[in-house]
Amino acid sequence: MDEDRFFRKMQETQTPAEMEVARKLLDWATISPQWVSWGRRSFIAVIDLKAGYQLFYVATGGKISLPFAEYRRRSPFESEDKRKELLRQFNSFLNAKIPETAIDKRPGFPLAELTEAGKLDQFLKTFDWFVEQVKTT
Repeated sequence: MDEDRFFRKMQETQTPAEMEVARKLLDWATISPQWVSWGRRSFIAVIDLKAGYQLFYVATGGKISLPFAEYRRRSPFESEDKRKELLRQFNSFLNAKIPETAIDKRPGFPLAELTEAGKLDQFLKTFDWFVEQVKTT
C-alpha cells in the first residue's frame, strides 16, 4: 500500500469529510519525528525516538485503532496509570467511549468521529501530549 492506493481504496467507502480527516492525520504523521508505515489496508503513524512507538492506525475502511497493547511495552506508558490518563483524554471528546478494559488491547472508533467540529484538533493535541511524554522519559 502507498498513499495513492490508500486514498483510492478509501474513496470507495468513505465520505469526503472522512477522507479529509485521514489526509490531515497522514500530514500530521509525516512531520518530524513522526513517520508513516504502510500496511495492507492502513497507514500507521509512528514515532522513533527511543524505540518505534506505533501511535495510531488509520484503515481504508474508516476506522482508527489505538494500539494500547503496544503502548504498554514502552516507557512511560508501561504504567497503567499513564495509559488510563491517555484513555481519559480520548474519552473526554469521543462519543464512542473506549472502556477502561481496553488499555491493554487495540480499541478503535470510526474515523467519522473526527469529522465533528474540533475533534480532530483534540485528537492531535492528545498525540502531541503523547509524544512529549515519550520525549521526557
